[in-house]
Amino acid sequence: MIVDRLSRGECGAGDLTKLLGLNQSTVSRHLGVLRAYGIIDDRREGGIVIYTLLTPCVVNFLSCATQVLKESRPFQPPRSNHKKGPSISTRSGI
Repeated sequence: MIVDRLSRGECGAGDLTKLLGLNQSTVSRHLGVLRAYGIIDDRREGGIVIYTLLTPCVVNFLSCATQVLKESRPFQPPRSNHKKGPSISTRSGI
């Protein structure tokens, strides 16, 4: 939700906290991770911290991942296309 909100423009930390309905320390941790990976940046305007999305391509990735999860089927292991040859025993028979 943080990335989605920032994709629509800058936003203050307090507004993000209200939007998410989480406590300030939890939101700060999430923002710190996003900042550490270069996804967002911040700046101070007086006593307010304003966040900006630096990598908007993340929004497309998250949207795609959400769509895949909505449309996913139960896991099916891949099928093997090669035929098994005779098994080779590693025992010497002695």
